[in-house]
Formats: sequence, C-alpha cells, structure tokens
Amino acid sequence: MKYELHDKWNDYTFGGSALVGSVIITREELVKKFGEPTQVGGERITERWLFTFEDGTVGTIFNDKKIKNQKENEWFVGGFGQYDKKTKENISLRAIKGLL
Repeated sequence: MKYELHDKWNDYTFGGSALVGSVIITREELVKKFGEPTQVGGERITERWLFTFEDGTVGTIFNDKKIKNQKENEWFVGGFGQYDKKTKENISLRAIKGLL
C-alpha cells in the first residue's frame, strides 16, 4: 500500500489517534526503512514517524518512555479504533505492520 510520511503533527489527520499496538523492530531497521524520525522532545514521546496511507488510514510509530514492561526494541503504533469487520484487526496497526 502506498503511504506518505509526515514530519509535522496535523490535528485534522492525527488528532485523537491513540495506541493501537506495538511492533518489535530495532531503531536502526526503522531508520533504514523510513529515514530519521521526527524528534519530538516530549516527556513521554521523544521520536516518531507519522504516516497517511492512500486509503485514508493514519498510523504512527513512536517510542514511549512511560509505558511499563516494554520489551527490548518495542515500538508503539498509534492510530484510530477502526477495525476490519472480517478479521477484527485494527486497520492502523495492520497498515503499519504491512510496511515492516
């Protein structure tokens, strides 16, 4: 699926997105696939990638220093609570996993 990377948060596109899952992948692999992340510099999230897909799906990959029990190389995926009726999978999470 085609996607576009964004470096700025746009409330219309990304506002209201929330944690929908996680992936295990090294930062180096993510940089190799998508380039350097946007540096956020927040207390919780310090870097992220923002994606919009051709079908309108929105997804993010980000670190989160406040989530407990993180696994090594665990990155979090944000999106919206839309689910595919057939598979019951979160559409944003599935789109991001499809890129990896």
